[in-house]
Amino acid sequence: MWADFFDCTDGQLARLTGKKSRLGRILDGTAGFVWFIPIYLVLVWRFYQHHEIEFGWLGIEDTPENTLIATVIVFILGNISGFLGMGGQTRLADYYIQVHLFFLKGEKGSELDNSVKQQEMYDQMPADAPYYERWFQKSYVDYTKKQEKSTPEFQRLLGLLKQKYGTVDQIPAEVREEIHRESLAIMKWNGLLTFNFREFWFFLFCLLDVPVLNFLFEIIAMSLLTMYINKRHEGFCKRIADQL
Repeated sequence: MWADFFDCTDGQLARLTGKKSRLGRILDGTAGFVWFIPIYLVLVWRFYQHHEIEFGWLGIEDTPENTLIATVIVFILGNISGFLGMGGQTRLADYYIQVHLFFLKGEKGSELDNSVKQQEMYDQMPADAPYYERWFQKSYVDYTKKQEKSTPEFQRLLGLLKQKYGTVDQIPAEVREEIHRESLAIMKWNGLLTFNFREFWFFLFCLLDVPVLNFLFEIIAMSLLTMYINKRHEGFCKRIADQL
């Protein structure tokens, strides 16, 4: 709960005070994901110790062998839930938020990054730069590449807009308004991919004494929601790009 409180606060304070940096932007996304790793590992350990409810539901005999097999399965589910589920889902949610701000407030009002620019920044880092800064920057290059790979139609639209109009400020008002209108309709769904919504379910499953269900919730329900948001966003980007 403390981690979520600070995660929601630090970005807002940076924008309000104007005290922000490239490294801070990278750390904000990284930290928000990293602090879930020990939480998920503890959930797996907890299942190993307390699994009476789950075994009762499935009619599994509570033996050391069955406990070990089930714990390995839960560990695999935790990895899928965290790295392939939450990691990819929050990465896409963050990208769509920045896309929305990009067309609403312009380049200075958003933090929409691209992998080419981030790679150039990594290549230009001095040889004596701290190893952790180089590692964070390299990780951010991969982060932005994955965001772009998930949004091919938006990348095509953005490329056409830059080719035709140059900067976002020169895009005709009617085009920007259409993009903003379509994006705004998706933001309410996109907000469900953030940590606040996830933690409601996380706490609920813990209170119900079956926290392992959190893994299944993220793998199934949140993945379906992510696919819906991605398909809808890509759909309007394709339509507007075809019109251009």
